[in-house]
Amino acid sequence: MTVSMSMLERLRDVVRGRLSEARFAHTLGVERAVVRLGRVLLPDAVEELRVAALLHDITKEYSEQEHMALLRKHSIELSEQDRRMPALLHSCTAPLVIERDFPEVATPAVLSAVACHTAGKADMSVFDKILYISDYIEDGRTYSACVQVRTLLFEALEQADVSPQEALNAAVLRALDNTIISLVNRSSIVSEQAILARNALLVENFRG
Repeated sequence: MTVSMSMLERLRDVVRGRLSEARFAHTLGVERAVVRLGRVLLPDAVEELRVAALLHDITKEYSEQEHMALLRKHSIELSEQDRRMPALLHSCTAPLVIERDFPEVATPAVLSAVACHTAGKADMSVFDKILYISDYIEDGRTYSACVQVRTLLFEALEQADVSPQEALNAAVLRALDNTIISLVNRSSIVSEQAILARNALLVENFRG
């Protein structure tokens, strides 16, 4: 997909109008992170990564009723488990809105990454992983866990004896572990997708 700078600017303007100031600032932080990581890991897909970053939270501020109405319109049924995790609803609805409102940038890579940017999924692509970890470590995140993963990732990317792919996988795995542990400590439901993502990464790292 060819993405011009003017197209990205127009996309930013549209997204700015749909999100709160704080959410838009986070979105720009994710865009900065995917650019930094993309230049190392997927240099030919940096602009496409920027599109995914700009649109990943496009439905984040929908009400639960708005999410459910959109899912019903597309005949998408949620499991009882998914219904109990409202924080994941935007990952389900954002791809639908991207296909509807931004068809010119609704590539399979963008839709896949947006759909799994919160919980992950089994066998994530490098593109998926870049958006996932960028959402976790963008420079507006001040939680200690996020800061630690951000530091570890960018330090690892500078080490000659660690491949960029290894550095990325280690960061994604650490982020998944942190998220799962936090949910367990709060006696919250853990997404099956997060477990599958973690297990798939462990197998991938073992094979590597």
